[in-house]
Amino acid sequence: MAGKNIGHKTNAITAVTATGYITIASTVGYYKNAIVWMNDATSTVANNKRAVITEVLSATQLGIGLRSNDPGEAPRYGRSDMTAYNGGSITQLEQLIYNNDDKPLD
Repeated sequence: MAGKNIGHKTNAITAVTATGYITIASTVGYYKNAIVWMNDATSTVANNKRAVITEVLSATQLGIGLRSNDPGEAPRYGRSDMTAYNGGSITQLEQLIYNNDDKPLD
């Protein structure tokens, strides 16, 4: 299984959809299956949510799915409504990700 160490990135979110897509200045350096933190416009810690990038749709759009912050929460799958994050930011921490297709990641 091919993997890659990816770096820390933060971008402002300029547009969102209820179907789980966000628009940022550039998706370069963001990868499918990476864990990210979604921060709303208030940047209140209680409103920050753990999420995963479900797809890199274009040079400026990412698909995002919220994930459980609490082990007691029911699991979440797929993309999630992103309307609460309009004007907020996305933060990807440094991490090792794997490519399930077993192809090298750029």
